[in-house]
Amino acid sequence: MELIGRIVLLLVVVASPWAFGSVTPGSLCVIALTIAGLLVWHLLESVFVPADRHVHVPVAVVAPLGLLVIAAFQLLPRDEGPLHWMNHAVFSEYADELGDDGPTTGTISSVITRTQAAKLYFAIAAFILASVWFVSPRETMWLWGLLAVNGAALGFFGIVQKLTWNGMLFWQVPLRFGGTPFASYVNRNNAAGYLNLCMAAGLGWLLLQLVTRESGLSDVGKSDCKDPLKRHRDGRRGHRMPWKARLLSRIATVDGAEIGVLGLIVMMGAGVMFSLSRGGIIASVISTLMTLVVVRRVSSRRRNGFSLWGVSGMVVVAGSAAVGMLIWLQGWDLVVERIASLSDPLSAAEGRLRHWQDTFGAVLDFPVLGTGLGNYRYANLPYQAHPSHAWYVNADNHFFELLVETGILGFVCFAGGFVLTGWASVSLLKHTDRSYRAAGVVGLATVLSQAIQSVTDFGLLIPANGVTFAVICGAVCGMACNAADFQRFRVSSWLSLVRLEGRASSILLSLVLAITGGLFGLEVLSATRAAAARNRVIRILPHRPLDTPVTALEEAIQLSVNALQWRPDDPELHQTVALWWIDRYRLQAFRELRQPLGDLSGNEVRQLWSSTSLPVLHARVAEIAAQDSGEQIAAVRRIPAIRSNLGHAYRHLLEASRLNPLMRDNPSTLAHLAILQDPSETDHATNENVDRFIKLALFLSPSEADELLRTGLLADSLHRVDLSHVALGRCLEVSEDHLMAIWTVLNKTAEIDELLDNVIPRRLDVLIALAEATTDLGEKEKLVSLSQKVANETNFSDSDDFSFTLQARLAELQGRKAEAIDAYREAIRLYPDEIESRLKLARLLAREGQLEEAENEYSMLRILVPKRRDIERELQDLRLRLD
Repeated sequence: MELIGRIVLLLVVVASPWAFGSVTPGSLCVIALTIAGLLVWHLLESVFVPADRHVHVPVAVVAPLGLLVIAAFQLLPRDEGPLHWMNHAVFSEYADELGDDGPTTGTISSVITRTQAAKLYFAIAAFILASVWFVSPRETMWLWGLLAVNGAALGFFGIVQKLTWNGMLFWQVPLRFGGTPFASYVNRNNAAGYLNLCMAAGLGWLLLQLVTRESGLSDVGKSDCKDPLKRHRDGRRGHRMPWKARLLSRIATVDGAEIGVLGLIVMMGAGVMFSLSRGGIIASVISTLMTLVVVRRVSSRRRNGFSLWGVSGMVVVAGSAAVGMLIWLQGWDLVVERIASLSDPLSAAEGRLRHWQDTFGAVLDFPVLGTGLGNYRYANLPYQAHPSHAWYVNADNHFFELLVETGILGFVCFAGGFVLTGWASVSLLKHTDRSYRAAGVVGLATVLSQAIQSVTDFGLLIPANGVTFAVICGAVCGMACNAADFQRFRVSSWLSLVRLEGRASSILLSLVLAITGGLFGLEVLSATRAAAARNRVIRILPHRPLDTPVTALEEAIQLSVNALQWRPDDPELHQTVALWWIDRYRLQAFRELRQPLGDLSGNEVRQLWSSTSLPVLHARVAEIAAQDSGEQIAAVRRIPAIRSNLGHAYRHLLEASRLNPLMRDNPSTLAHLAILQDPSETDHATNENVDRFIKLALFLSPSEADELLRTGLLADSLHRVDLSHVALGRCLEVSEDHLMAIWTVLNKTAEIDELLDNVIPRRLDVLIALAEATTDLGEKEKLVSLSQKVANETNFSDSDDFSFTLQARLAELQGRKAEAIDAYREAIRLYPDEIESRLKLARLLAREGQLEEAENEYSMLRILVPKRRDIERELQDLRLRLD
């Protein structure tokens, strides 16, 4: 029965990476249910094991179990939810008010934490099963071998696919959400992480091949049959040889089977480099070197040089062959260019560093238990003080991500897992049997590579990588516990958490695991069903909306409602149902608008479809509301398309917001829908709730200029002037992109003095841009005066071209033309390719009558940007003046 269990577990490990890393809900469900079935199989097996058999539970399992316990505590109800504790958020003044209607558990979204806990449990189950079924070198040889073959096949496929890339995975599957793919993975970093796992296994298989040949045994796992004294003398004799001779002797004695395994390692190494994953390449190199260092220290203490020189020789050969393969495939230059981008690591990681710096506020607010396992994508949003166009679903640093999600306790558990597995690996390196030392090398290389790569990646969250890592660690820890039973070497008894003696204790453990696996399996099943409903794709073409039948949307709504019966607390599913209802409204409204019209062009159809959007509908209703015409608003609310669709959408979005207040786009949609709700049917369409929706939109997007502008305009249309000022002022603080649109709105709502005192940020570039744009002389004078005050308080850098550009613009506004020209020239000297500074200088020179110098600047601009028509036109006008 053990054999069948091993085969099925090996099939899971081998097949999982080919299904896009098993990131799809269906693939994840198959893995979870298969492992759940293996737990039941292990229960049946434990009934028939001999009564005197014992089973170890490795101490390393404490680390993931600790994370599971933390998740359980996060799911417990509390008096106050997470939003109340966000004191370091950008808009922390809204935290208490917004938290009143939010969740009252220790996690932002309970359903996400439950699902993530289920994934973690099945990784723990895979670890325990591997620690029972792979405890001898003969058993692990199959594990190392299949992983090596699978990794080599994946690396070979990845290289071929990259050389023949047509924009689709497997040459047929389009990348719906983009990415940087390699092999079967959408993310090349995740692919490199899996290949590093397989390379460690391949190294173990190679060492087992050496053990088999050198011991002269057909079966590995038996102790070397030489007399210990003779073996010690042989080791002393080997150490007297020069190190070059020892290295060459190891390489020279490699036979055919070992060459084959070495070829697999070469293919995996080439795959890692060809993936162009900087984190994967660095993790592979550093983990290999660190493994050699640890092996060296252990070998020197035991006066046994086999491990050091055997591994070193293979590493040198494999590394050289992998580099040679890349040069032959003309990929080496790409690798060098990719690694060279790290010449300035701080600049290369600037976006991540700023993001981590901002999100560290969540660590300060939730230091012990974190924000909720799996909730990083939502937890980081309120803390983003720096503008960014990216939504960090993951932190790109697994250690930091778990620190945010599970606090210091979870961070210690995660790091402790690496330490405990590494400890077991080092213990195996001390074993007298070389086949056990091979497993120690595998465990050490695995732990080091994944720990290093976790600093810049989240690969262990990918199901294929996580399960493979768990199986390898389980096998290594299980071998270490099993080896401790034999008095061949000194090892701490702490390697084993529990040693179960007899059949009854084994059955009890297996029963607990099987029952828990069944419960978590139901969770995964419900999550899969919900994901199938959420991920259903129905395309509505703006130029042909009626090609999409309303019945398709109704089927999607019914499917989602059925899924909600299994998973009623899923906020993302509630949001999906709401969006289906909104699309149903738009199709019905479009059909009613389209019927009386004749033939329309494609652009006219698009415009008609756009008129059914919620912002347009809200703007029209807001105009009616501004006239205080209650009867007209009531009539709008009674329109069949609005009444039969948007009420359902509003209620589902409200529930989604209650279950998880930090879902993007929900607050603005709720604010648009609130005015359309009949007060007799709901008590939520109140002014207080509209204010709450706007504040929640601000709370979630404190650094996204586009979203801040939309929130400001929405608040302005609802006559929430104070909230509009907050949103638009923050938008100016983070970006200049919407300067004129914001200035137009602000000018209508307040006087310039109030705006300068309370709304407009004291950013010199913003103040100068507003002064340049306004045509009101009084406003310009006040903006210039405040700009000068801010400039006096600013420490300008002599090596920064932007500082000189700001000084030049300010001097130009103040009429100090000569100083402005000099400052522009200094900025151009520091950064000759800067377009806007040179263009401003050219225009200023032309206005000041220095036409020849202006022509020189325009001529240079035409070289730098030959397709700028405005520059070409201004140059022609200037030359007419010269003639």
